[in-house]
Parts: sequence; C-alpha cells; structure tokens
Amino acid sequence: GVKYDLVDQRLGDNKRTTLRYYIAQFDRLIHGVSTSRGEGETVKWTRLRNVQINPKVDNAVFTWSAPAGAGTLSMPAGVSLPVPDGSAASK
Repeated sequence: GVKYDLVDQRLGDNKRTTLRYYIAQFDRLIHGVSTSRGEGETVKWTRLRNVQINPKVDNAVFTWSAPAGAGTLSMPAGVSLPVPDGSAASK
C-alpha cells in the first residue's frame, strides 16, 4: 500500500547500468534500490527496512575508524574543499 516515486540514474558504462531509487511518498526517504543492466534485467535489489530520520544512535554500537595504514588525503593542486555546488552561478 505504499506509493513510491522512482528516480533512475543511468551510469556511463558500456553495460548500460541503471540504478533505480524507490522514494516513499509519505516520508520522502529512499526505501529501496535496484540495479539493472540492459533491457530490464535486474541484477540486484535492496530493500531498506525501518528507515528513520535522525534516529538516536548508540555510539557503542556504531563506530568507525580508518583502516590500519591509511594515510591523509592529498588534493590535487588548485582543488580545495568544499567544492561549490554551482547553485549560486544559476541565480
């Protein structure tokens, strides 16, 4: 009984891969993603359950650290972060 808006993203590969995002109309969150190649051939389907906005997360359960041996990021000369999104140029 859930209505979804579908957003297709076509990748630039030679296999014509398409990612399809299933966005629930009631909360505007992504509840599923499918990947297909060629004419309608579904390669992978992922359904997200219990999707929530800003849930409380126990830091003891969800932690991340860089892998052993990871170094720092070096940006190419002339590139700095954050990269402008271009929206200011269109106004």
